[in-house]
Amino acid sequence: MAKGDVGATDDAGEGLSALVLGGKGPLALRATLDGLSSSPHRTWCAVETADEAQAAQGLAEVTLVEPWGGVRGALAQLYRDVGETTLGGPVVIVAAGTILSRRFLSDATRLLRDGAGLIVPTPSSPKGRTAAGRAGLGPLAPRLLSGTVLRPGSGLVVQGAGLWRLVERGWLAGEELTLREISSIAGGVRVRRGAITTYQPAPVHRPVSKRRMSVTVMIPAHNEEAWIGETLRSLRAQSLPPDEVIVVDDCSSDRTGDVARHLGAKVLRTTSPRLKAGAQRFGLDHVTTDAVVMLDADTTLHPDAIHLLVADLEAGKDATNGAVLPQVERGIWARGRVIEYAMAQRVLKRAQTTISGMVVLSGCVAAFRTDVLRAVNAFEKPTITEDIDLTWGLALGGYQIGYAPNAWAYPVEPTSWALYRSQMRRWAAGLCECISLHRKSLKRRPGLLLVIVAACWDLLAGAVLMVVMLALLATGTLPWTPLTAALSVLWLGLPLTVAATLVGPRRALMAFPAYLVVSTAAQYFYLEAIMRQWVFRRHITTWVKGH
Repeated sequence: MAKGDVGATDDAGEGLSALVLGGKGPLALRATLDGLSSSPHRTWCAVETADEAQAAQGLAEVTLVEPWGGVRGALAQLYRDVGETTLGGPVVIVAAGTILSRRFLSDATRLLRDGAGLIVPTPSSPKGRTAAGRAGLGPLAPRLLSGTVLRPGSGLVVQGAGLWRLVERGWLAGEELTLREISSIAGGVRVRRGAITTYQPAPVHRPVSKRRMSVTVMIPAHNEEAWIGETLRSLRAQSLPPDEVIVVDDCSSDRTGDVARHLGAKVLRTTSPRLKAGAQRFGLDHVTTDAVVMLDADTTLHPDAIHLLVADLEAGKDATNGAVLPQVERGIWARGRVIEYAMAQRVLKRAQTTISGMVVLSGCVAAFRTDVLRAVNAFEKPTITEDIDLTWGLALGGYQIGYAPNAWAYPVEPTSWALYRSQMRRWAAGLCECISLHRKSLKRRPGLLLVIVAACWDLLAGAVLMVVMLALLATGTLPWTPLTAALSVLWLGLPLTVAATLVGPRRALMAFPAYLVVSTAAQYFYLEAIMRQWVFRRHITTWVKGH
C-alpha cells in the first residue's frame, strides 16, 4: 500500500490540516492515516469505537464521538472541536478507507494558491466513482454533473475560509448542496483525476451461526379461494419450512380464510378493506420471526425458494427477491410474459443488482429482515405499487438489496385483455408515481437513477423508432442496411435467445408472437401513464388484481 506517487515532494502538504472520519473499523482508518502521515501539518480524527481510537494514536488528535451520528455528524463534531480559527489554511477532509495520493495533495495546495476554492479527487480505477462523478469525466465533472450532491467525507481539499462558508450554509447540518452551489460558495470546484484509491480489507470470515434465521411467510389475500390452496401446499413442500404462515384475509366474501385455516395457516381477518399494502402492514404487526417472506396468494414456490431467499438474508442482505415465471401459460397475455420475465430474470435484474439499481423487489415474492421493514415503516404509504415504493425506500435508506436467481416463484397471470389492461395501467401509473415521490432523493443512488433514466429513454426512443420503421415499411422505403439488420436481430433475437436458455427453444418460439404483442401493449401503457400522470396530472388510485 503505497503512501505516495513518484515525484511527489516532501513539502507538498506544508500548512495543510486534515480532518479524518472513522466509522469503518480500525484497519480502514489506519490505512487512511498512514497515507496522510507525511503530508498534513496537523491531523484530527473522529472515531466511533475505542479500537479506532487506539489505531489512530500517534497519527492524529482523536475525538471519540458518542453516539456516532454517521460521517456528517462526526465531521460536524470535529469541526466544532477544532474551530474555524485553527483551520486557517488548506484543509483535507477524508473518510476512513479512502487513500489520497501525495501528488493530489501537492496539486491541491497549488490550485488553492492559484485561486481555486475546492478540489475533488476522482478514483485511480476507471470503474470507481466519487461524489463528483465518474473518473472518466475528469475536469468536466463539475460542469456536466453540476447537480450532483457532494457529501462530507468523499475526499476533498478546501480552503479554511471556504469550509467556514459551507458550514454557514448548513453543509454539516444536513443541507444537500450540489457541485454548482458549492462552487459558488467556496469559489470554484476543480477535479483531479487518478488521485484516490479505496482500501479493501481482507474478507471477514464469520463463524457459521448454529441458529438459522426464523422466518414467517405472510400472504395478503382477498377473494383468493381458487388459488390459495395451491400456494399453501407449495409451502408444505419447502426444503426449509417456514416457522409460521400468516394469511391476512382482507374482508374476503368467499372461503379464502376457511381454506387457509384448514391447511394450517394462521388467519388474520381485517375489519375493513385495506388493499394489499394495508393488509401487509396489518400482518407485519403479528410477525415475531427474524425474517418475513411476502408472497401473493396466487403464487406457488419452487421447493428450494425459501431456503435460497433466507440464505441471501443470512449472507448480509436486508432484502432480496426471487425469479418469476408464469404459473399457467394460457392465453396470449400469460404466454407473452414467459419471454418478458426471462429477460427480466436473466439480464435486467442481474444488471440492476451489479450497479445497486434494483427497480423492484417482486411483489409476488420477496424476503426481508423484519426489523428492517419496521425501521422504514413499510407499507404505510398509500401508493398503488407498494413493492416499487418499498424497494426505493430501502435503497435510499442505504439498505442492501439482493437477488436470488434460483428462488423461483410462479404467479397467475392475467387471462383476459381487461385484466391485463387494468394491471398494466396500475403498474405504469405506480412507477410514475414513485418517480414523482422520490425524484429529489434519487440522486443519492446513482445506480438506481441510471436504470430509471435508461428505461425512460428506451421507452421514448423505442416508441419513436417503431413509428418511424412502421411508416417506412408502409411506404416501402425502409432501407435494408447492415445497421438495420443488426438492430432487427438485436430487437428480435436477444429476448428469444435469453428465453430459450431458460425455458427451452420450443417453449420460447411458441411464446414469441405473444411476446411481441405484450411488449408493444406494455410500451403503450407506460407512455399513456407518462402523459396522464405527468402532463395531464390525472392519477390512478385504484388497486386492481391481475387475475
